[in-house]
This record gives sequence, structure tokens and C-alpha cells, in this order.
Amino acid sequence: MESEKSEINGIQNEVLRYSYVTYLLFVTLSCFVGDTLVLIGTIKFGAIKINKVLVVIIQHIALLNILTCITYVLPQVVSLIRKRWVLGYFLCHINSIAAFYLVSVNQLLTCCIAIMKVFMLKFPNSPVVRGITSKSAHAMCFFVWALALMVPGLCHVVEKGAQVFFDARKSVCEFMLTSPLWTMILPLLTVVTFLIPYLVVILSTFFLVEHLVISWRLSQQVGGRRRWQGIIVVFITTAVFSIATMPYYIYIFVGYNQTDFTSFFHNDFLRIAEACYNLNLISNFYIYSMTLQSFRNFLSTAAQSCASFWSKSYPSFSFITKSRAETARNESAKEESKKQASVQGHSQHKPWTLNSIQQSRTNEDITAIKATIQQISVINQIEAPIIRVSENERRAPLLESDRDGNADYKEKSATKVEEEEEEDRHPDNLGK
Repeated sequence: MESEKSEINGIQNEVLRYSYVTYLLFVTLSCFVGDTLVLIGTIKFGAIKINKVLVVIIQHIALLNILTCITYVLPQVVSLIRKRWVLGYFLCHINSIAAFYLVSVNQLLTCCIAIMKVFMLKFPNSPVVRGITSKSAHAMCFFVWALALMVPGLCHVVEKGAQVFFDARKSVCEFMLTSPLWTMILPLLTVVTFLIPYLVVILSTFFLVEHLVISWRLSQQVGGRRRWQGIIVVFITTAVFSIATMPYYIYIFVGYNQTDFTSFFHNDFLRIAEACYNLNLISNFYIYSMTLQSFRNFLSTAAQSCASFWSKSYPSFSFITKSRAETARNESAKEESKKQASVQGHSQHKPWTLNSIQQSRTNEDITAIKATIQQISVINQIEAPIIRVSENERRAPLLESDRDGNADYKEKSATKVEEEEEEDRHPDNLGK
């Protein structure tokens, strides 16, 4: 293993070197936390509510990202800090395998998820699509893991016991490829593991966009509304994948003709391509958080559970929550005092308007009114059983009084009629 050349093509500027270390630490932390949450949320809580086949592929990609951080990114951070390889020959061999193997698996799984999306939209009722279960999806992913083993396997077969060396340009270990057969094998591997997956993702993006445009037109015809979520997810995924992989593709296809390994292309541009490719490790978590409501709900629930556990386990650190509550109470008290001051100001300047009269009532008047209302409610509760009588009992005396009144009225009217008739029969009134 050649580690004595670490000072030749490595990052000489200390500011750039530690900036790159900080970026790789951010990638590692985001990958560990984000992909672990994706695995826990999908396996135990069903946080991503999409097709079960796509969920299985997402789980495999999350596991792949975690393995890449452990075997590739973390050793790269240590090598950048120490400016040489200090982890031993065995870990250098593992690091070189991860550089070939895990990158190929990532590309092939991304190709699989793009193909499955297209088939589910193009042939939703086909028996092949309906017959795919979670077990068959796992079997497909395991086949991809096994297929990608041909890349490090070829290195051992062609080189007959591959040797590794420390590449200071990327601060990682790589296989030492000295056989002339690699002039034919490397282009074939590049096409299978890089070019074909990239073309599949781009073509599937065009198909998905076309399908969404057609669905928009149909929704307009029936009076529906346009939904931008699907198109945004497709564009974000494709944009991140293109930004992460395009610089590396350029280096692979153009680097064959570059023989000066001290040039900008073989040093600085290669490190830029490596930094861009690390976006694949952290992009999935952020894309799911922005586009999937079910995953956001899972994250909020997990955050609340962690906060409650932390406050119970470490009560001394709960001052943050208490300070926030006290701040809210102080703000509400300030608002109440402002309202009272405005009420007093209105009562002094406009005492005879209805609003000013209502606003000029002091707290004592309001308290007295509340006490009066409470007394009235108590009296009503006490007198209510006395007043509550049946309908017949309430109407019975009224009916009797009506009946007596009607009898008196009939008697009075009869006597009055008789008196009028006698007056008419009187001889003095006959002439009239």
C-alpha cells in the first residue's frame, strides 16, 4: 500500500481541507440520522404510505447509504484529518471494495425504482404488477446486490489477488489496476453500472411528466384542480440525481484521455465529483420530508416523544420549555395591560359614546355583575322545582275561571234582555 505519496496530490490548503472535512461530517450525520429514521419509520410504523414495492426499494437504498457512510465516508474523514491512511491494510481493502461495489448497487437500485414507477403507471392492471409482493420486491433487491458483486469480483479475477493503494486525491483506498484487460472491461462496467441507470432515470422522468400533464388535462375537463406535488417530486429527484452523478460521469468518460495525474482534472475536479456524489447519501431523507405528509407526521411524533423522554430523564434540562412558557405568559400579560390602557384612554376622551361606556367599566363592576348573575342563577335553581307544574294543573284553574266567567256573563246578558223588553212594552215608550 502506497501511503508515502499522500502529500503530493492531496489537499494542500488547510482551510479547504477542513472545510471538506466539515462537509463530509455533515453528510455522515445526515445519512446516519436520516436513513435510520427512514428504516425505522417504514419497517415499524409505516411512515411512507406509498406502494409497498417502492417502500421495499427505499428501505434497501437507506441501508445502502448507511453502509456507504460506515465503510467509505468515515475512513475518508479520518484520512483527510491525518493526511494519510492510518486504519490498516484490511480496512483499506474494505474501503476499496466499497468504492466499487456500493456505488454500483446504488445506481442499480435507483434504476429499479424508476422502472417500477413507469410500469405501475403504464400497466396498473397487469398481472405482473399486481402479482409483485413485498417478498418478491426483496428478492429483486437481493438480486441487484448479488449482481453488483461482479465489479469487485472482476478485480480479484483479473488481477489474480488485487492489490490496494491509498489515493491521496480522494483520501480513500482503491484497487491497483495494472492488467491490460481493463481497457476493455472498464468501459463495459461503466455502461452497465453508470450509463444505463442514468438514461433509465432520465427517460422515466420524461414519461412521468407526460403522464402528469395528461392527468392535468383530464382533471380540467371534469372540473378538477391541478396537483403539483407529483411533478415537484419527480423534478426534485431527477435534479438531485443529475447533479450528484453528472460530474462523476464526465470524469469517467473524459479521464481516459488524460495522462497527467497532477492536472486540475485529475485532482480538484475529481474531488468536486466526489463531493457531488455524496448528495445521493443525504437527499432521500430531505426529499421524503418535503414531499410526503405521512413521513412528516412520523417525524413530528418522534420529535415529541424524544422531547418528553428527555424532559423526564433529565429534568434539569427542561428549563428551555419552562422559559418558553414564561415568555408566552409575559407576552400575554403585556397585551392585557395594553388593552386596559387603551380602554382607560377611550373612557377619558369619549365618555358618552356606547363603546366608551362599555369599555370604561372597571374590574370591580364586572365582578359585581358576575356576582349578581350568579345569585340570580342560584335563585332560579331553587325556585325552579316550585314553578315546574304539569300542563293540566296549570290549565285547570284557567278553565274553571273561564267557565265561571262565561256563566256570569250569560246570566247578566239574559237579565239585561228582559229589562229591555219590559221597557219596550211600557206605555210611555210605545209612542217612541
